[in-house]
Amino acid sequence: MGESNEFEAMVVGGGIAGVACAASLAIRDVRTLLVAETALLGHNVRAVEVDGRRAQVQQVAWHFGWGGGHWLKVVREHNLPVPVHFALPIEASMRGLPGRNRLPIMVSASATADFLFRLLPVPVEPEQRRDLERVLQVGMMIPWEELCLLHDQPIGVWLDDQGAGELTRMVIELLAAVVAGLPRDAVSDTFSVFGIFCHIRTYFAGDGCFTLIEPDPQRGLIEPLGQQVEALGGELWRGVKVDRVLVESGAVTGVQMTDGRVAHAPVVALAAGNTRIPAYFDELPPELGAPLAKEARFKHQQLMVATVLDEPVVDTDENLFIHDPTTGANIWMIPLHKAEPWQPTDGRQFILQWWGGVSGDTTDPVAYMDDVFEEEFPGWKRAIGPRRRFDRKHHWLNPCYVGPKVPRRSPGIRGLFYVGESTEPVAGIASEQAAFAGYDGALTIASELGRTALGSPANLRVPAGI
Repeated sequence: MGESNEFEAMVVGGGIAGVACAASLAIRDVRTLLVAETALLGHNVRAVEVDGRRAQVQQVAWHFGWGGGHWLKVVREHNLPVPVHFALPIEASMRGLPGRNRLPIMVSASATADFLFRLLPVPVEPEQRRDLERVLQVGMMIPWEELCLLHDQPIGVWLDDQGAGELTRMVIELLAAVVAGLPRDAVSDTFSVFGIFCHIRTYFAGDGCFTLIEPDPQRGLIEPLGQQVEALGGELWRGVKVDRVLVESGAVTGVQMTDGRVAHAPVVALAAGNTRIPAYFDELPPELGAPLAKEARFKHQQLMVATVLDEPVVDTDENLFIHDPTTGANIWMIPLHKAEPWQPTDGRQFILQWWGGVSGDTTDPVAYMDDVFEEEFPGWKRAIGPRRRFDRKHHWLNPCYVGPKVPRRSPGIRGLFYVGESTEPVAGIASEQAAFAGYDGALTIASELGRTALGSPANLRVPAGI
């Protein structure tokens, strides 16, 4: 740590949002402190160790159809050699029905309808197909800037306005539920128009994709970006917990750590999860009340199990999602031994199972997934070798839910900004929304400080004396 604890801006939180914010400030010549509670940045996207292998638990969303995407802008500004690989193609199946269907890139409403009606195990009338195409066409043609503004419009209200039939409503909600890892009823009552069509257009319609960062997002993307803060004259405090944000006369003055140290700055940007923010204040800022109350209603669980198989029972080299029509559950399978060829291997298959549902569900999700996989891949249970369960505490769906969101800046405390992924404006899902929140927050802060000029990346700067 440096000799001075005086900074122009401080960023609290070492995830994608916090690192994107701090790095984007530093390259604009803002003396920045990044405070991370863990020793390594990007703790929430760390790889899981299993029998000498590392399972990626986060495939990084890339909205390249939205002006190139958001984390890409930060990487390019810093000229970082981030190795990015496209995720594997996707196959789809329905539990209880034979066969799998490979998902094409469905760039139009008619292409989407063609594929979906091949999957549906029920006859479809011509007028039902026309209705689905009509409503899909409207949603897929909404300009991205306008779609992002629909983050607070309920999908049910929008479908009513479109005069959507029951089958159309079911299919559109089910599409989003599949990729969000939720049962359909959890989507229909809570998702916004943005939440639905952002998922559909990213996963299926060619406006975006999912990627794998080599060797994993933590070490290949987030750590290198965080190191740029130091390389550009800022500081990175690792393994340091924030006790509280210091406020005097209606303005932030800095942050006090749990070890008693104080860092001073006229700007504090909070990139920690929303539920952690109240502990930083003696009195909760009023703008946080409604968003936090909304967030408490949504208890979404992400469970992943990484398994090394002692027998090669998985008969596909592509990602697979399985929809269970009896429970509404959706399960993803990723063959990591194929998706990540840089992994050490002894020839055994390395599989990631992914399940999303409502927290507190009484069903044992690991046993449930194994039952489904035994049906899909006979011999699965017998082949199970070393494995590890991983429960993610990640509220990545918050921007998709209808309801109030945390604003970019505090209206009542001067110099206080919120740059976590569950903030407004909304401009993406998952890692893209996190990167956008950090980057957009940095641009707002830099403009306020009069530092709009973009500097040279640290790896292109000429050393002093040359």
